[in-house]
Amino acid sequence: MMSDFCRNEDGIYTRVHGERTGKIYYPDLFTDICFRVEETNFWFNNRNDIISQAVQHFSPDSIFADIGAGNGYQVTGLLKKLPSLQYYLVEPNYNGCINASTRGLDKIYNCMALDFDYKEANVGAVGLFDVIEHIAEDSIFMRELADRLPLKSYVYITVPSYQMFWNDMDEITGHFRRYTRSTLSELGKTAGLTPVYSSYFFSYLTLPYLLFRVGPYRLGSRLNQEEVIQSELKAHSLSALVSAAFSPLHRMEMTMFHHKKPIPFGNSCIAVFQKQHPSK
Repeated sequence: MMSDFCRNEDGIYTRVHGERTGKIYYPDLFTDICFRVEETNFWFNNRNDIISQAVQHFSPDSIFADIGAGNGYQVTGLLKKLPSLQYYLVEPNYNGCINASTRGLDKIYNCMALDFDYKEANVGAVGLFDVIEHIAEDSIFMRELADRLPLKSYVYITVPSYQMFWNDMDEITGHFRRYTRSTLSELGKTAGLTPVYSSYFFSYLTLPYLLFRVGPYRLGSRLNQEEVIQSELKAHSLSALVSAAFSPLHRMEMTMFHHKKPIPFGNSCIAVFQKQHPSK
């Protein structure tokens, strides 16, 4: 119930009582690292473009809940395209909630995904953007989440792709798995959701990722947490020349998304589902 929450002195809604439902594995450290780089980072900005395009296609007028909202950067991106968007941020990491608040966002709920009342909030769409790979029992979580959603709700999911791409970053940041379009689609269907659209994206990062991240890992190279952090910061801080080279490739992907055409491969995957039938 929404009455279980009270807005505190930081402007964050926290639970008045009760235990948190569920568990997510994501080091607090990475929330603050992301906050430092998101606004100037091509990966976060280009992913926001993909997310915004999907939401504009399928549920532009629905109340949106960003689950595992982090620092609120996804909602910030959505508001640029849909300024009148009504939204909620659902984030278990308190630092992430504070960071989102500093961006001028409100309706920030510091709780686990299954502790929020989506039906009472009249939510018509939820986002899980690079979240479910951090959940040990993803199928159980998705079924329980789907049970809590209003009928006709849309579910937007992004995940890292291909288990064969597993590397140090997955281990350090608390991933349990990576996905393909088919495994992600099956996960949604198992939860009682109807697949609407799916595609890979970041196709232009596939070869560099194989060469500089997956290859060394497969050859036995292992990085500690600090080395992974520095590697991620370097990888996401591209020079103006490299960013310019990727720009037309990103525009090509956006054109395909605009026409709802799937991209055949890529470092990440997006899927859109809808709850078309009542929960059993």
